[in-house]
Amino acid sequence: MSTSRHRIPILLAVVLLFAASCSSGSSQDDDMNMDDEHAAGAFGEPGDAANATRTIEVTANDNYTFDPPSVAISKGETVIFKVTNAGSIPHTFLVGDQAAQDEHEEEMTSGENMAGMHDEPNIVEVQPGETGEVVWHFTDSGTFIYGCHETGHYAAGMKGTIIVTG
Repeated sequence: MSTSRHRIPILLAVVLLFAASCSSGSSQDDDMNMDDEHAAGAFGEPGDAANATRTIEVTANDNYTFDPPSVAISKGETVIFKVTNAGSIPHTFLVGDQAAQDEHEEEMTSGENMAGMHDEPNIVEVQPGETGEVVWHFTDSGTFIYGCHETGHYAAGMKGTIIVTG
């Protein structure tokens, strides 16, 4: 019963954030306003595929690994991560810093079933045999992470390193 009491404030907060983002008057696609605020951070911002300098192919495997386990990117570069699920179970691919990874992991393990959790521009969910894309513009140098947040996957080590230089 305690869980039910916590759902109402969370849902209210989500609704209020959505309402605020819809009234922002931004020139960007209205569908992206809330997602951009949540997803953008020190690790960059959603990118435009037309501005991508390259495509990085990533394979998600059922042994809780990504191939490649790390990638090197230049500051200012926009890349398309083309993520293929080579396994037989669902996987996700989230680009972010440690804080973004921790936040999403907490959301996924909290037991809350929040619709639209994977509608952010820095994450894609890929079903077995499918391919999805994340287009990201890296605005800052540093070491960032891509991770899978299906239940137990991130804790099992399903993550990779993004090294941004320049």
